[in-house]
Amino acid sequence: MLVSENADGFFNVKTYVDGVMTSNQDTDLVYMTDAELKADLVASQAKSGGMAEDAVPAPLAEKNTGACIATVLGVSGVVGGIIAYGCAGACAAAAVGVGVPFCIACIAGFATVGGASITAVATCF
Repeated sequence: MLVSENADGFFNVKTYVDGVMTSNQDTDLVYMTDAELKADLVASQAKSGGMAEDAVPAPLAEKNTGACIATVLGVSGVVGGIIAYGCAGACAAAAVGVGVPFCIACIAGFATVGGASITAVATCF
């Protein structure tokens, strides 16, 4: 997976399998530098008290996958959104119990997933 800035100043997420691009998505997330992402992460963890091992996403009237992931993993909303865009294909089937290892592997590329959080993250998709 390659995350970069597009021409409009938003994140672009490209996914590759065996060296072949399988997805190229422009997101609606405003691009942030590494330093800005780190500062955003520190600020979001300070507000939430860090990552909750047994976090379970609250039921949402309209599902916001990025916000759900951010809540469960204790990451910033931007990082949650990037994970949602980048791992949507790998995790869509995990919500019904198929392909969970692929979803976990994809998310683990971005954030640590505690054992209790695996199911919670899968329900975000």
